[in-house]
Amino acid sequence: MKLLKGFAALSAAVLLCSAGMIPAAAADTPKYQKGDVNMDGTVNELDAQLIMEDYTDWILDKDHILTEEQLALADVDGESVTIPHNGNTSYATIIDAMKIMQYSLAVNLGYENVTFANAWEFIAEEENA
Repeated sequence: MKLLKGFAALSAAVLLCSAGMIPAAAADTPKYQKGDVNMDGTVNELDAQLIMEDYTDWILDKDHILTEEQLALADVDGESVTIPHNGNTSYATIIDAMKIMQYSLAVNLGYENVTFANAWEFIAEEENA
């Protein structure tokens, strides 16, 4: 009887865990920051380089070197581009690589509240100083 009760308790625990009883905050927290294409915890020029390599291969009709998750992280501007020669859509482009480079530079210059959309403003401010 004890064995049967123990098995029932274990089964209930497994069912609760497999039912997705994870707190909402943990489930909604992204694992990597947008722009962190190589998933090393930092958005920098290495991420931009990966995008450029992947984009070049895509232009040449080769397979993506980035995974779907990496491609989603690489798309920092939310824009897609269709290249006329093959009609396919890419969500990670040279523009995303440029925005990541600008973001990385602004952060390295010590600016706070930098986003991919406003990074160029901080760099321009630095150049005019």
